[in-house]
Amino acid sequence: MLSAQFSRHRKTSLVLLGLAGLLSLLCPRASSAATPPTLLSPADGSYISTSTPVITWSTNTAGDHRAQISSDSGFASVLLDSTTANTYVVSTATLVSATTYWWRVAPTATTDWSVTRSFVIDLASPSFSAPQVSSGPTGAWTNLPMTTYLSTNIVSARITVTDPVAGLLVSTGLPTGLVGQWHADESSGSVALDASINGNNGTLTGANGLPTWTTGKRGSALNFDGVDDYVSMGTNFSANTASLPITISAWVKNNSNDPVNGNEYVNINQMYLTSVYPQ
Repeated sequence: MLSAQFSRHRKTSLVLLGLAGLLSLLCPRASSAATPPTLLSPADGSYISTSTPVITWSTNTAGDHRAQISSDSGFASVLLDSTTANTYVVSTATLVSATTYWWRVAPTATTDWSVTRSFVIDLASPSFSAPQVSSGPTGAWTNLPMTTYLSTNIVSARITVTDPVAGLLVSTGLPTGLVGQWHADESSGSVALDASINGNNGTLTGANGLPTWTTGKRGSALNFDGVDDYVSMGTNFSANTASLPITISAWVKNNSNDPVNGNEYVNINQMYLTSVYPQ
């Protein structure tokens, strides 16, 4: 009797286990939900310099994806509707310059569209302004003809570049890192004015007379006796050039009667520039 009861209990237990297994098969555990693709490029609102752009995205959903490009944000006028196993599409539609387009991506197995992004096709060449000069760091800019040489103590020059589609404007503006610029166009006096904003004016110096003014390549120039003539830039210039390396450029003309025949050097704060050649 006890054996029979034990047997019935075992059968009941087996039946319950079987139902649990069946329930497990009928109700599998829920998997993590797929998320819409993440759009990578082009960035939202960017300007693209090609009429057949490449759109790219990332995804955690396996299988093919559907990419669309439209001329309106509601995708009523779809210009590209492409299905691919890749995570990018090259537009087979030739897009028009100065026009805004919208794009999106979704897995083909779902309707989980990504967010919508836009871009602008920009195929126009930039426009350039005439050269401009300013007599001070905060002064007004004045246009110059392209063929005009300006021989004066001008602080800076610039050319403005404008994108006609984006409306972006880029200017060369004031030069950065410039310590000093000496045109030597004063033609008289004992000072060589600094054309930069730093005011490193040079003082003409010589034990047996100062350097003399003469005609230069453009405008005037200074003539040195090769013995003790020099232009002193003062301690402020020394502080500005204390950190090396620095770049130095100059126009130098050798005296044809010089017996050394071209072995002059330029001495700036005990730094020698030996690769200066005659014009």
